[in-house]
Amino acid sequence: MLKALGVIVGGTGIAMLSLAVYAETRLRQLETLDAVRDAPGGSFVTVEDLSIHFEAHGVGDPVVLIHGFGGSTYTWRLNVAPLATRYRVYALDLAGFGYSERTDRPVFGRTQQAKLLHDFLRALGEKRPVVLIGSSLGASVAVRFALDYPEATRGLVLLAPSLFWNGPRLRRFAPLFEAPWLGRVITRTLYYLLLANDRATARILASAYGSRLEMVTGDVREALLRPLRVRGSADAARGLVRSRDDRPFNTRLAEIKVPTLIVAGSQDRAVPLEQVEQAHRALPESRLVVLEDAGHLLHEDEPEAFNDMLINWLANLSAPTGSVGYSGSRA
Repeated sequence: MLKALGVIVGGTGIAMLSLAVYAETRLRQLETLDAVRDAPGGSFVTVEDLSIHFEAHGVGDPVVLIHGFGGSTYTWRLNVAPLATRYRVYALDLAGFGYSERTDRPVFGRTQQAKLLHDFLRALGEKRPVVLIGSSLGASVAVRFALDYPEATRGLVLLAPSLFWNGPRLRRFAPLFEAPWLGRVITRTLYYLLLANDRATARILASAYGSRLEMVTGDVREALLRPLRVRGSADAARGLVRSRDDRPFNTRLAEIKVPTLIVAGSQDRAVPLEQVEQAHRALPESRLVVLEDAGHLLHEDEPEAFNDMLINWLANLSAPTGSVGYSGSRA
């Protein structure tokens, strides 16, 4: 019996080691890009010892675009130009994403990312109150920013906001990832299996684009997935699972008094409409708009409708809020 158990344990150990070696080999083949040298344009600024990639366009009152989990400035490619005709537009890659510097430090909590965003604006000399436009996880960063820096917040636009997301499930095993060598091996193996292989990326794109998956042509797919090839991406996943938000904000949403536009897609597979409506009820100065036939990345799915609505809302920030609007008919 003990001999059989030893064979099973030994075989499992060999299998796990083989899987880790395979994942490591594939990651070394994948992560060949330098964040700065291979970035497709844009600029860089150092914030909290991290190199942050960003784009800045236009003149006028400042608006800041914050991508969602796994995203980059590329997600705003259909929105920047119309906004930049009237506003100073900042789009940045959050630490560890896009072409910003990778780190395994635990800087990925919404509180830390909001502070980094605040320091990013100060590093660029932007002292005016800003309108924050955040998609999914980026909406959570925007809300955290509004709570921590109310004097710097003029308004919020929350797209498919995941305000009640508590982070990756793997975070419960955070102590395991703290081990210097073992933690790194485990993280890199799980990162490859869950996020960085062809099957995983296909699943992620299907979830993000839903019925609009035909939008993800070869060039678009390459641009969306290219940041996975930046060296250090797998190590940054370790920083993600080690990050914690010690100050949850779900019970403090009523403190946010700035005008807030919440936009959801009726076909969103990632953030249920019930969660979006819950956020709308909790934010006293909010208006909710549901775009019919749009999915999770609604600003990409329906760019013309979204851009027109956003520009109109920005032009009327002082207009009454609190109403619920729907775009299109509902079944």
